[in-house]
Amino acid sequence: MPNGELAEYYQDRPLRAGKNPGKARFNIKEVNKFELLENQPTRIKIIYFDKNMDEAYKKKLKFFENLFE
Repeated sequence: MPNGELAEYYQDRPLRAGKNPGKARFNIKEVNKFELLENQPTRIKIIYFDKNMDEAYKKKLKFFENLFE
């Protein structure tokens, strides 16, 4: 968390190990919504989803398809 103001609420859930030692990455799987905002909007915005794509791909992208709808 850039300024640490939300560290008390989120603790270490938004963080995961990065590629390099001593580096961290944002863990979108753990906190994919703005939990402290009203209605808890998602952090992900899908602007296009091809409904006609191959079913094998759609199955793997089901999470994103649900966000698009």
